Amino acid sequence: MLIWRIASNVLPTKANLAHRMGGTALSCPVCKQEDETIIHLFYKCPISRAIWFSNPWSLHSDAFLVTNHKELAMLVIDPPIIPSTSTPIKSLKEQSTIQLALTIDTIWQLRNQQEHSDVQLNFFSTIKTLETKIWEQIKMVETTVGERVRTAPRWSTPPQGTIKLNVDAAMLNQLAALAVVARYSIGVLKAWTKIVPLNDVLMAEAAATLWAVEIAKSEGY
Repeated sequence: MLIWRIASNVLPTKANLAHRMGGTALSCPVCKQEDETIIHLFYKCPISRAIWFSNPWSLHSDAFLVTNHKELAMLVIDPPIIPSTSTPIKSLKEQSTIQLALTIDTIWQLRNQQEHSDVQLNFFSTIKTLETKIWEQIKMVETTVGERVRTAPRWSTPPQGTIKLNVDAAMLNQLAALAVVARYSIGVLKAWTKIVPLNDVLMAEAAATLWAVEIAKSEGY
């Protein structure tokens, strides 16, 4: 239903509500930096981008060729797949659709939480819940078809006893959203995100790397 609402451009984002009913409060409830359109919320919002990056395949939303609501819906319905020699194309598409749809659903739920309640954003809890949902749904599909589907993650978990930190940075106006995700052998261990005043991509990436080193030191990694 959520993907249908996105495809039909009837999702009640602030921009859509203002267009249909009037109103001037347009800022994104999650980042509070730009007008809340469908593309901004799911594709450009720095917090949403951090969620995309923190999911099991470490996706970068700016790699998606998405310019409008219909293209965003089609990304889920018919995801672009790089053929694999070890995994059937149908299985790859099913896994990709599950991950894309659940990530979008998570962002929408987070948006509603920030818009309608005073609950503080818990980034780590958000991505852990998303990770669990993704693997549960993939396993459910495997059980339904009666065979073990080999997954094809773009990022493999570290060896047992090892903790690896992945970093990402996203620019928005004169601000940069930094994300650091600590992963170990069974998935996400911890995650951090913050917004800092930077206007250069390389500086933002360097700041994210430096922050990861500081986190590793403070956490005793």
